[in-house]
Amino acid sequence: MELTGLYKCEVSADAPLFHTIIKSAYVVVTVEPGSVPEINVEKTKYTLGERIRANCTSRYAYPAANLSFFINDVEARNTDTSRVSLYVEAERRGLESSVGELDAVAVPSMFSGPEGGRARLTCLATQYHLYRATADLYLLEDTPQLAHVLGPSLRNTGEHPVVYPTTNLGAE
Repeated sequence: MELTGLYKCEVSADAPLFHTIIKSAYVVVTVEPGSVPEINVEKTKYTLGERIRANCTSRYAYPAANLSFFINDVEARNTDTSRVSLYVEAERRGLESSVGELDAVAVPSMFSGPEGGRARLTCLATQYHLYRATADLYLLEDTPQLAHVLGPSLRNTGEHPVVYPTTNLGAE
């Protein structure tokens, strides 16, 4: 990192003309993130219309990695139903960490793809064209379960229901 800066290169021709060309360029010396990005969510099951809140962090790099969120391979952007926020935190020894936050509404199209009731949430961390790493997490659609039918109706039979004893598995 200390070597980042403006570099010049001078090339001279031999006698008799001694033409000289000087070119300069800014060079960034990078430090790759210390590990792959980490992705976290509040929970993994969502009902339609519920808010999905995700966080992705790429730590200890220089410069900080660029972060992008994808849902089923489609990049998440700021829209009416989703918001992406990105920021950089300063770390020790001049390193930086990237933090990305996604706030999106669970919609049917997220869970109707080839994953069958699952949505793949991906965080992509990149540094120029030199570094690329991803973290994936599957989100499930929380659909209501139908109740099982318990038996025939006792309506108009004049019989009393039969009660079977049950065990309370949670009690001590």
